[in-house]
Amino acid sequence: MNYHKIEVDNQVFQVIKSHAEPFIDTPNTVLRRLLLADKILRSQEEKYEDKLESSTALLPSFPKSAPSALVQILEVIWLIKKKGYERTEATNIVARTRAIAPQTVIDKYCRQLGRRADEIDRLLESASLDEFETLLGGNFSQYLAIIREFFRNLQPSSSDNGLETRTIESGQRKERDIQLEHTVKLSVGELLKQEWGEFRIEGDSRLLFPISGKRVLCKYSYFQEEQTRWFWGVSEKHWKNWTDYDHLVLALENQGHDGYSFLLLNSLQAKTLFEKCSESGGAKKMNIRLYKSDGRIHLQEWFEFPLENTIKPLPLA
Repeated sequence: MNYHKIEVDNQVFQVIKSHAEPFIDTPNTVLRRLLLADKILRSQEEKYEDKLESSTALLPSFPKSAPSALVQILEVIWLIKKKGYERTEATNIVARTRAIAPQTVIDKYCRQLGRRADEIDRLLESASLDEFETLLGGNFSQYLAIIREFFRNLQPSSSDNGLETRTIESGQRKERDIQLEHTVKLSVGELLKQEWGEFRIEGDSRLLFPISGKRVLCKYSYFQEEQTRWFWGVSEKHWKNWTDYDHLVLALENQGHDGYSFLLLNSLQAKTLFEKCSESGGAKKMNIRLYKSDGRIHLQEWFEFPLENTIKPLPLA
């Protein structure tokens, strides 16, 4: 797809900005939606609004005495752990429901809790959320009963059937499988060592190839059925210190849940992707989505990248 540079005055820019979905839209996607609203685009918007309405309708209720800061934090947690949204998506839903800016919601669970966004993500990855509950209890000590009741209701019950197992059919967010992620990264290393030599794993995401001097940052995502996408985040400590020897691997579960694949980007390609990605809490967020408009998968942030010709199958070691 060809792109052209245009200039718009501030008034037009503000109109585009007012119609943009934070962390998702670009000026081009906003104009496409406003000017080329065909049946597919209208259907996609209606589906998103239905999804938003169904999610907000199921938000838990809280006593009127609960401060708005605490309520907004708990609503974000609920959407993530109960409905399977990513943190940025949950933040946007809470913001739209309350007619406030997403940054206002982020301020509640970051600055007011004294945590960075990546630290909040780490707390949310815990199955028990005990540390998060303790953090909230220390910041909202007058509302311990509300906090305890919320986290008790957040735990899966016998009737909450797909939540505990995180089944793909239920649309719930799957818990991290650390062992699987390690196996996937090990398998990537075994494939690449045929060209780059022996390797070792450093930390939980980095593959080092001493003979060739290559370094590979390997990130994994399962297929998110409900959003028809894969999602990764690269922390600031990695993308800000990217070198010519660094490569990026985006490993993914196949859409049919029948295997795994991976996308290998060289240093320049990775840098280009980082430049195009939105930033949240210092981390660069990237998505691969299945688009109904052409029935193909694309990098959301780099739509024209030849993705289908670059993704390779990944047999597990």
